[in-house]
Amino acid sequence: MDTKEFIEKINILEKKLNLCALRYVDFNPWPHIRISVFNRWNLTYTQEATKHKKRKIDVSLKLKHFFYSVIYYLKNQIKPQSVDVVYFTRMDWFEQNINGKCFNKHSDSFLSIFSEKYLVKVIEMGPISPTSDLYTKDKIYISILLKFARLRSTIASYIGSNLDRNNMDLPVTNEINKEISRVFDFNVEYIDGLRRIDTYARLFERILSKYNPKAVFLECFYYEYGMAISLACHRLGINCVEYQHGAPNNYQLMYARWNNIPNEGYETIPSVFWMWGDSPRKVIDHWMCKTQAHRTIVGGNLWMIYYKTYYSNKNLNLKKHYKSGRVNILVTLYGDEYFPEYLLNTILCFSNNHYWHFRNHPTNPISTELKNKILALPNTEIEFSSNALLFDLFPASDIHITGYSTAAFEAQSFEIPTIFTHINAKNGYSDLIGRNGLYYTNNEKKASDLIKKLSISKQKIHPEYIVSDVNIAYSAMSKIMKVV
Repeated sequence: MDTKEFIEKINILEKKLNLCALRYVDFNPWPHIRISVFNRWNLTYTQEATKHKKRKIDVSLKLKHFFYSVIYYLKNQIKPQSVDVVYFTRMDWFEQNINGKCFNKHSDSFLSIFSEKYLVKVIEMGPISPTSDLYTKDKIYISILLKFARLRSTIASYIGSNLDRNNMDLPVTNEINKEISRVFDFNVEYIDGLRRIDTYARLFERILSKYNPKAVFLECFYYEYGMAISLACHRLGINCVEYQHGAPNNYQLMYARWNNIPNEGYETIPSVFWMWGDSPRKVIDHWMCKTQAHRTIVGGNLWMIYYKTYYSNKNLNLKKHYKSGRVNILVTLYGDEYFPEYLLNTILCFSNNHYWHFRNHPTNPISTELKNKILALPNTEIEFSSNALLFDLFPASDIHITGYSTAAFEAQSFEIPTIFTHINAKNGYSDLIGRNGLYYTNNEKKASDLIKKLSISKQKIHPEYIVSDVNIAYSAMSKIMKVV
């Protein structure tokens, strides 16, 4: 899946349409339409690769999730309280295991650094798992409220309530659909998604009105909950901040190359982007300069700051698996579709002095079939590295390999070189690859030659992508809180 192809096509579409004139209720619907087109486009590339992941719906587990969603919300309901910050998060996306307890690497790091100075209310949106260590009395769990909001939206779509107010003008909708079909050769349904965003936004408005915060943080804006939070903040006049959770690049679907953007911006895109450093900031500033509604600020990687400042319980079993005296190669995975098949043959080119550690992605693991192929090769392991803290693994590693993951820049902060293997990295990070410990290969010979070179020569790497200075974080937060 080459995202460069998608961005080039969507830019053609954006030039053709009068995006500034699009309205749905009281907001511009284009950001949602854009990601709806991407999801449909992406489906053609992932259907074959994800066939093995189809699984039966576990009804009993869903019932347990529903039950715990009700219980957790009733334990700590939304009540009027003046706070400085409301932080919306999802434990199911960013969970770490710290000292045997669930730890959200973004929201919990935020709390550790800022809770002494600011009153922060954390709101958990993700599905509730029936685990004893998940519930935290200071958090609000609104999964059940979001389920009911979705139900209301679904009922409204069936009975046609408020149809005239909710739907876009038919001629405008027809023009959008016509151009999507012309450029992409498929049709996209997006009205139901827009209706859900509006419904979720009204829920978030009611929640935020109870807390009256100066700023609202979230970790990802480009899905329905995230866009609804941005929209709610826009309606209430509250600063909405997206904390950087991945690595923006020149061809990332929602962080790059917004053409024909309205001067007033998009209501479903946050007003502020908290960036890890100047390098990712430039990607967003490239299009953000066209509008006064959005801006960036460098505050650093709070998880990196927390790890280096507060976390001290390093993995005691690390030396058993990452033994000194040999070359330890860490491969961070992201499903079968991003795995370079040539790497299996590359491993066979090396002796016992090289040991290969594979780390499964927590939300998109590889198939059992691929896992068995890897473990059938000499000097490979998956289980230990998949269950260990990623930041514990970097200092023990000599080389890092990944498709185009953010982990490359985290590795850079530990002065570990990274080899990218996916075309999206070559396209998106073209200005970064070839220097400061970042490389790209696309075949067995190039990978083998580069690994041999990096195995014998230790290069100086300057961590330029991520800032991990707590004083910069304090300064950024102070600037955000002053803008009311």
